[in-house]
Amino acid sequence: KIVGVYRPYWTYDSHTDSWYQGERGDYYYENEDYTDSQGKRQTRRVRKTRWRNVSGRVNRFFDDVLVSAGRPTEWSTNYDLQRVQPYAPAFLSGWSAERYTVAPEKGWESAQSIMDAQIHQDVRSDIGGDEQRVHHIKTAYNAVRFKHLLLPLYLSAYFYGGKPFRIQINGQSGEVRGQRPYSFWKILFLVLAIAGVIAGIILVVKLTERPTSKLGPHHQEETAEAEVQLEAVFPLVLDVDDRDLVADAQQDVLDGQESKLDRAFDVVARD
Repeated sequence: KIVGVYRPYWTYDSHTDSWYQGERGDYYYENEDYTDSQGKRQTRRVRKTRWRNVSGRVNRFFDDVLVSAGRPTEWSTNYDLQRVQPYAPAFLSGWSAERYTVAPEKGWESAQSIMDAQIHQDVRSDIGGDEQRVHHIKTAYNAVRFKHLLLPLYLSAYFYGGKPFRIQINGQSGEVRGQRPYSFWKILFLVLAIAGVIAGIILVVKLTERPTSKLGPHHQEETAEAEVQLEAVFPLVLDVDDRDLVADAQQDVLDGQESKLDRAFDVVARD
């Protein structure tokens, strides 16, 4: 079940005049000599801040600073106060309305805190420079006015897995805030799937980045010599049908070439 309720708020208007004292910091740069880790003299550019005392005055008009006047809600929500309508009993048809529990004097303290934060930013902007120090602000609040508002909110709750989950819907904008259940197994499988995809990408990258072998000058000469020797021996081997019939001279040449070929192949295999 979804229940519509009008929640109470205060809004405050005020003209403010603020006097402040502080300091303005402006950056400047100087060259500084120092000794590095190797004992050599070096020069570096160092930033410093020049401070001077300042004072001044800022003013601002605050219009409709909104403060909740009812029980706190779990989630904040925003309203467009330019669209509020004058009160009419018909608006409450089928709705409930919450009574305010925060007195207007107490709400004014909260509104002042909101205003003071903005005034502090105005003072920093008025001081200018690269850095600011605000020592003191004294503010006068003039022509203070407040209004009582009722703003619409839908509330609901539902049960899932034996646990309650609450939601709220802004009755003006439709913004939804609330709680929802999460599936442990769905989250686990999603994490595992993402991890598997990442692992697959890493594996593909490693397989496509195999280093190519590069021969040094010495190895290139040995390889070229092995190719020449190979060309000389292959015809000899192909012409011999039976190793026992090879002449002693040819056998010595063949054995010597085989030994050189073994060393050449070892060179290629290492690279």
